[in-house]
Amino acid sequence: MRRCNAIFLGATSILAAATALQSTEVQAASLPIAPTLSSIDGNGTNCVISVRYTIEGITDDTSGQDLVRLQARVNGNATPSFFTNRESLVGQVTNIPLVYNFSPSSFPGNVTDITFEVLEITTGPLTVGAALSPNLTVTQGQIAAAGGSCAQIVPNSPPVADAGPDVGPLASGNLVVLNATGSSDPDGDPLTYSWTQLSGPAANIQNASSAVAQITVPTASASIQTMVFQVEVNDGQSTSTDTVEVLIAANNVPVVDAGPDQTVTGGSTVTLAGVATDADNDPLNYAWVQLSGTQVALDDPTSLTPSFTAPASGALAQTLTFRLIANDGQINSAGDTVDIIIAANSPPVANAGADQGPIDSGQTVTLDGSGSSDPDGDILTYSWVQVSGTPVTLSDPTAAMPTFTAPLVNGTEDLVFQLIVDDGQAQSVADTVAISI
Repeated sequence: MRRCNAIFLGATSILAAATALQSTEVQAASLPIAPTLSSIDGNGTNCVISVRYTIEGITDDTSGQDLVRLQARVNGNATPSFFTNRESLVGQVTNIPLVYNFSPSSFPGNVTDITFEVLEITTGPLTVGAALSPNLTVTQGQIAAAGGSCAQIVPNSPPVADAGPDVGPLASGNLVVLNATGSSDPDGDPLTYSWTQLSGPAANIQNASSAVAQITVPTASASIQTMVFQVEVNDGQSTSTDTVEVLIAANNVPVVDAGPDQTVTGGSTVTLAGVATDADNDPLNYAWVQLSGTQVALDDPTSLTPSFTAPASGALAQTLTFRLIANDGQINSAGDTVDIIIAANSPPVANAGADQGPIDSGQTVTLDGSGSSDPDGDILTYSWVQVSGTPVTLSDPTAAMPTFTAPLVNGTEDLVFQLIVDDGQAQSVADTVAISI
C-alpha cells in the first residue's frame, strides 16, 4: 500500500480549513461501530459478524478504490487489524458492509462485547472538513453461525410473563382456565409456556405446555383455600415467570336430624323422619345405616323417610338404632341417630269356657272363648280346633263364640275343642273345653 502525507486525527480535529491532499492516509482515534453483544457460547467455532456502518465528514476528490483499515476488540482485547476495500468515499457514505470472522474458542469464557476501531483510511485526493473527524455509526448488524453456535449481536430482551388475573373464590368442580396469552416478548420472539402448581390443594393441570391451561377446582374445605400456579415463558434464550392465584370457596357442611325417637308395637310399619339442610343449597345425598337391634330391611336407605316393618315384640322392649348421614358432593355431615323402641308385649290368655253337657244330639252348642284376655289390652284373634270326638263343623273357627250341631252318638261321648288367641304379636297358651254329648 502506498503511504504519503498521513493526517492523524484525535478525538477532535485540529484542522482549521479544508485541504486537498493526494494519496492521503488518515489515522483515526478509537471509534466503536458495533453494539454490545449478548453472550456468545465460548465453544462456538468460526463466528461471522456482518455489520453495516457509515462514514461521514470525509470527501474524496477523485473516484477510485479506497481502503479502510480497522481493528476488532473482543472483550476489550485487540485482534489483528484488517482492511476493507470500498468504493470512493465521497461525503457521507452509508451502509458500508463489514464482515469479520473470529473464533469464540480463542477467548476465555463467553464473548460479551465486540467493537471495531478505524486505524486509517487511505484514499486518493482527500478533503477533511474543518473541525470534523471521521465519524462511524452502526446502522444494523447481526452474527451468523458458521460451523458453531453464536448469539445474536442484538442483545436479547427477556420475555414478559403474564399469568392473568387471580380467579375465585369458586366452588369445587368448576373448570378454571389459566390464561397466559397476555405474555409478550419485546423482540417478537416466539414463546413457549410451562405451567406448574406452587402451592395449595393439588390439581391436575391440563395442557400445561400451552398458553391456555385448565384445572378443575378440587374438593373444598370449611375455609377458603388458595392454589398458586406459575407460568414460565421462554423465548429460546431467557425465561420469565408470573403467578396467579385460584381461590377455592369454603364449603359449609350439611346438617342432618334423624327425627324423633319412636315407640311402636311389633309388626307395625315404621317410617323414619329424617331432615337435612345445607347452607350452600347444594344437592344432598342421604344414607341410613342400622347400628343396633334386630336387623330390619329399609325400603330405601337413600331416602330421608324410609320405612320398615317392626319385628315382633317380646317380653322385653327392644331398641333399634339408626344413623343418618348426608353428603353435599364434597363432604359428609356429622351423623345423627334415632331410636325406635319396640314395646314389650305380654302374651294373651286363652279361656275356652266351662265344660258343657250332657247335650242331646241335634241340639246347637255354643263354644265360649269370650273370657280370653290380653294384659296389654291388645285386640285378640281366635283360633278354634277340635282335638277329639266325633268331628263336627264349627260355624266360624275364628270367632270368639262359634257354634256347632251336636252329632248323633252311641251312648255318651266327649267332644274336646282347643282355643288359642293372638294379640298380633304373640299367641297364648292353648286352652281346651269338653262338650259331653
